Amino acid sequence: MSVLLAVDEDSVLEDVLETPRWCVRLRAGDEVTVIHVSPDFGWSLRGHGVEESGDAVAREQDRRAERVLSAARGLLSGSSTRAEYCHQRGHPATEILRMAQQRSVDLVVLGAQGGTERGFLVGSTAQKVKALAHTNVLVVRRGMPPDGHRFRALLAVDGSPESTCAVENFALLTQADRADVRLVHVVDLPPTVWDLYGPDEPLDVASLPGAIREQVDGALAGALDVLREHRIAATTEVRRGPAAAEILNAAKAFRAHLAVVGSRGRSGIRGLLLGSAAQRVVRHGACSVLIGRPSGTAHPSAS
Repeated sequence: MSVLLAVDEDSVLEDVLETPRWCVRLRAGDEVTVIHVSPDFGWSLRGHGVEESGDAVAREQDRRAERVLSAARGLLSGSSTRAEYCHQRGHPATEILRMAQQRSVDLVVLGAQGGTERGFLVGSTAQKVKALAHTNVLVVRRGMPPDGHRFRALLAVDGSPESTCAVENFALLTQADRADVRLVHVVDLPPTVWDLYGPDEPLDVASLPGAIREQVDGALAGALDVLREHRIAATTEVRRGPAAAEILNAAKAFRAHLAVVGSRGRSGIRGLLLGSAAQRVVRHGACSVLIGRPSGTAHPSAS
């Protein structure tokens, strides 16, 4: 397996590098590339008689990059995987995406917020990478299971090919055999059906209209079949309401360390190549999120 770890000086540096230890299925011989990108501001200085200032900025960026990559070497020193450390200049998201494509990586790992630029709740670099990458992306937030404890993974499933692929990639890319796994399917019922239930009344799947019940059963059965092929056990949960909100509520109630979502869902509402529900889960979630992509290669090395 090939993994790209994108690091910067933000306080999540350690989390980005430590998360693979408990989450990602890394083995001896797997390839890990650690990349640090320095924003290139030289274009704004050239031709204005301040080239020397640009050189000073570049030298400071080189020193900063060496500090970051040196810290990364220290944190990964005990790993049995092969690691290569790269310093690039340019737009962070562009360089991360370019490196991921050039090396045909199976997984990109980066922090939810970067130190060089920030967007609304999730750093703009992370937003662009998770939306435009052609492979699986793990967006890291603080929080990991205590030493010796299993991590908790919540998998959002809706029966779509993208959802099924996300479950498959979870099984292949992560240490899923060390996880407590829960599948959640959200039913966004029409208003006429909502009226049959009180606001706090549990959802009785057996009482749902036939077509909706078949959708629920099919989504859960398909995901369970994928997990069984990998000898992974899972519990199931069905919720009703807006998909993103209920996935977030389920992750909070389950105290999940990792949420898994497909790159697009059934709604057909797309936000910059990433389904709107997945966008909201990544943006507002409190745990790390794995975005499974159908085009991800996801071929870990044999045991």
